[in-house]
Parts: sequence; C-alpha cells; structure tokens
Amino acid sequence: MSRSPPWLGWRTHLLSPLLDAALKRDSAAAGLAHHARAFPGAQEESERAAARAIDTGFAVDPDWQHRHMLTAALDRQDNFARLLRARLADPARLETHGEWPRGRFVALGLHWGAGFPVLAHLLDSGRQPAFVYRPENPDDLGSVPQRIFNRLHLRSLHGFGHCIPVGGAYRKINQAVAAEQVPVILFDAPAIGTARVMEFHPSPYRVVLRSGLLQLLADQQLPFVFFRCGQKPGQARRLLEISRRHEASAAEQIGLRAAEFLLETLTRDSAQWHLWPAAEALIARSRQPARAASPSTPIAGDTQT
Repeated sequence: MSRSPPWLGWRTHLLSPLLDAALKRDSAAAGLAHHARAFPGAQEESERAAARAIDTGFAVDPDWQHRHMLTAALDRQDNFARLLRARLADPARLETHGEWPRGRFVALGLHWGAGFPVLAHLLDSGRQPAFVYRPENPDDLGSVPQRIFNRLHLRSLHGFGHCIPVGGAYRKINQAVAAEQVPVILFDAPAIGTARVMEFHPSPYRVVLRSGLLQLLADQQLPFVFFRCGQKPGQARRLLEISRRHEASAAEQIGLRAAEFLLETLTRDSAQWHLWPAAEALIARSRQPARAASPSTPIAGDTQT
C-alpha cells in the first residue's frame, strides 16, 4: 500500500492483463521494457532503489528492477480492484502459510509486497481489520493525478471497514482491540519531526524504529503477529505468511524482534520493499558491536495459538 507515484496510477488497472503476463515472464529484460513503456519514470525510480539497496548491503540480481516495478504496479492494481469489489483473497491468487490467531492481537507488517490482500484475507477469516495509516501531506501531492489517486486509495482502504489515521491513534488502537478488531500496522514507517525512536543493532545493521508503537504494545501487553505478503517468483500468485502469536514483553525486546523481521524480509527479497527512498532513515550498516539477538521470528510452519 505505497504512496502514489508521479506517473498515473489508473494505468495499472487498464493494463491488468499485462501485469498478470509479466508475473509469468521468463525474460526479465522483456518484462522490464514493457513496464518502462507502460509507466514513465518507473525504470528511473527502480534504478535509484536498486542503487540504495546495494549501498545498504543487499544483493541486487538482474531481475531486481523488474520485481521492484511489478510490486508497485500490482499494488496499485489492487487499489482499483478493491474499488470494483474484486476478491483480493481469492485462493487461486493467494497462497497462505499460517493462520490468524484467536483472541485479541495486533498485526504488524512492512511496506513490502502487497497490503490489500492481507486486509481482504482478514475479512474472509471473519476478522475486522483496522488499518492504521498516516494521511498524506497535501503539499506532497503536487499534481492532480496524485491527488485523485490518493483519494481513491483512501476510499479503497475504508472499503475494508475501520481505518485509524495517526494522531491519537494509540487510544483508537486500544479501542479497536477492545472491540475485537485487528489493528494492522506497518511498523517500518520512518519517524517524522520530533517522533521518538529506538535503535537496534542486529548484526550487521542498525535499524531505527518509532518507539511509540513498541511502548504501546509493551504497556498494554498487546499480543502481536508478524505478516508479509509478496509475489511468488514466476507465478501469478502471492504468498501470505503469518507468524505465530507473540506475547508482549519489554519494548526493547519487541523492537529487536521487529528489526530482525525487517532484515529477514529484505534478505528474502529487497526488491519488494516500497520504502527504499526513505531507507537511510531506517536502516544502515552498523558500526556498533552486535547485541544479543532475540528469538528468531519464523513465519511459515509456525504453531498458532
């Protein structure tokens, strides 16, 4: 669920057959050329993201830019599919490893891969998602297409039910949990202004996360799960992975788990991360000795509680 690009988002829906075909392409170069022609500016954006990934220490293979552009294009296609009431959690398109736990919990994810199928899957599983989001600054939406896309994006999000804008969000998160809703939070959003942060040093990186969310989970003893939903290589399918439920502990321990999950996900496929333009504020090579790691955060095959 990434922010709108400078190019027109509505083309992703009109070119849906092209995107499905691109998922199945054997030739990364051919797929890349198609996307560059369909979405002016996308190739340059992916080149900058690839350079940032290399600078940060992540491997970039020949297919990386193709996957990066395809991830963004499919994300925007989901936006329009939701407006048209398409079934985004269709088992024919979404493979699932793990289950949403019973009882109260908070779902923690990343700006990685796809977001709309996760919300759709929660609904199909009988849970009511409450997506927590940061409203766009109008000054950042300079063009008319960007403003239109942003309005459509918010309409799509609200189509899943309850949404929680930041600004008094922690009180609303508690209310959502009490109402048996599932707050869905992308914890890798960079801090803005004077927001407090915590640093973590899982070798060999330094990861900076906003401390407010971590403190909320610890103070309110809110259980949580990690999730991610990415495209399966060479297939017109996505894979949703849901971890076991974790009981809340100290904010520092929760944060280290979250930092390790971020690194593990980027190691799996850094091309599907939407936040490379802001990566410098989130992750860098660490110059400090590695701290003791928390227990690993497995996804597939976890025991549910």
